[in-house]
Amino acid sequence: MRGFDGVRFARARADAGLSRGRLAQLAAIKSDETVRRWESGLCNPQVDLLRRALIALNGELTRCGKPKVDVHEVIRIPECDRRLSDWRCLRLFTQPELAARAGIPVPSLTKLEAHERPLSEGAAARLGDALDLPAAVIREAYERNGLVADTEDPLAGC
Repeated sequence: MRGFDGVRFARARADAGLSRGRLAQLAAIKSDETVRRWESGLCNPQVDLLRRALIALNGELTRCGKPKVDVHEVIRIPECDRRLSDWRCLRLFTQPELAARAGIPVPSLTKLEAHERPLSEGAAARLGDALDLPAAVIREAYERNGLVADTEDPLAGC
């Protein structure tokens, strides 16, 4: 996941009055060490774990009468730089979840996100509908993948 802001995430957790351990417990995350690694920048969360963590954080923030944290506050990528996978993460979908919503096989979505398969107009429309974005935004995000040589993110997926 590109653009994850561990410092902002840690601030939201502190604002909610949650320890790392309590957040891990509420969000069914393996351990407080996982949360510590996110916050310290040692690794980035998997999108499904981040979704659970934000649900738990926002529940506590609401209970305390504080404003909720929006996903855009913890995944910070300028709109003009967003790739297809960034939009998926900003909507807090895993690849299988987005593929199911868009009616696209997971391997096809994986190849589209890596710019290893052409994006058809139909796929752009279905992804746009699933992500609540215009197809033109999907096409632009797809093309950005072709402009950047994607390297493996060493912080991804912990």
